[in-house]
Amino acid sequence: MAVVSVGNDLQTPIEVKLRSGDWQVVYPQKSWDVDVSDVVATSVEIRLRENPALKGSCKVTDGSSVKGRDRAEARELTREGKRREEAQMRTEAMIQEAVTKWRSATFVKSLSIFIGLDLPILILSVVIPPGSALGAAVLEFLALVSGIPFIALGVVFSWPRLMDSAFGNYAVLFRFGFRLLGFLALALLLLQTVQHALQGLGFRGKLRERHPRTRAAVRGQLAWEYAGAWESLVSQGRNGEVSAAVVFLPEGTDDYGQCDSIPEAEGLPGTCWCTPLYGEQKPWGCRWFTKWRENIETAVQSGAELEVYYFQNRVGKGKVESFDTAGDDNLHREKVNQKQRDFEESPEFQQALDAGLGNLSKEPRGDGSSQYSREARRLFLASLSETEREYLATAEGLGNSQKAEVAWLEKKCYTYWEVDVCT
Repeated sequence: MAVVSVGNDLQTPIEVKLRSGDWQVVYPQKSWDVDVSDVVATSVEIRLRENPALKGSCKVTDGSSVKGRDRAEARELTREGKRREEAQMRTEAMIQEAVTKWRSATFVKSLSIFIGLDLPILILSVVIPPGSALGAAVLEFLALVSGIPFIALGVVFSWPRLMDSAFGNYAVLFRFGFRLLGFLALALLLLQTVQHALQGLGFRGKLRERHPRTRAAVRGQLAWEYAGAWESLVSQGRNGEVSAAVVFLPEGTDDYGQCDSIPEAEGLPGTCWCTPLYGEQKPWGCRWFTKWRENIETAVQSGAELEVYYFQNRVGKGKVESFDTAGDDNLHREKVNQKQRDFEESPEFQQALDAGLGNLSKEPRGDGSSQYSREARRLFLASLSETEREYLATAEGLGNSQKAEVAWLEKKCYTYWEVDVCT
């Protein structure tokens, strides 16, 4: 008797078997030992667990293709990591741009109101001739109260960094405007002082002002299976190349968790859209669906062509029977998927972890999955009945909300193109 040992020094799981035996899973950094009667007459077959078509004998001559695929996936992970880092930088730039625009718009609006009220007071307090010493005192007080803020603005916003962070591309224009207002207020105050001095009138005043500071913070979070394709679509939308009807309301926004009632004309059950969409009330609400429908109606009325993006190699798959059944289908799908959490607590899954499942990479690739998540999903599906496996396989192709969206388009008889998300 002799022992044949097959070690896995790849970063992906493999399956091995003797000529007359069953396939055995060998995870990275693990080995499979088996007793054989004759080493010379023994043949060991090896194949990738994620791509069974790529297989061969255990001889070194056929191992190069496996190594090559392993290196190819490593390169893909590297590229995906770089792409995600670049996407994060673009997202942060977009957030900074949005904050700057919001801050500029808010400040300009407030400043316009302030100037519209304060500047006329300053001009009138200088132009109106005082009839007495008391009148001069009142006019000088009004001039100081209305003029000092303009002078302060001209001084404070002369700093380039402060202007650039507050007004972005319009910093130069606003800097010039603030300086002009400051000089104008100073000139009017000097003019009033000279006029009153010539008339033998004067006023001494003391003014203390406190200027409140305003801070704005914008935060957003987005999770989607095909983050790279999504980021590309958003970029095209910003560049005017494509219009996206997608609506995403992150937690923390005003519309998150809000619901809208269903018009009676639709004849659908439920107090809000959550019922036909999900079969039950959801924490994030259904306000997004109202806004999405508005976007779709706008697109249809403008004659735009509608496109539906499917998961990679799943074009036309994953639809529900109709919009009327979308909610019940979602509840059933959630019930089946809930079993994966129970499975991951089972002895069978723990045995897989002990066998080396945890050695698989958890770094996400382009479709958002990792070696670990794909293998865990594969083991979970294997634990289900044939009926449940077929049900989940049929559901692959569209996201949960997408299923209801596509069903709504078909309910309204709107024509749409079906597109692979990776094209």
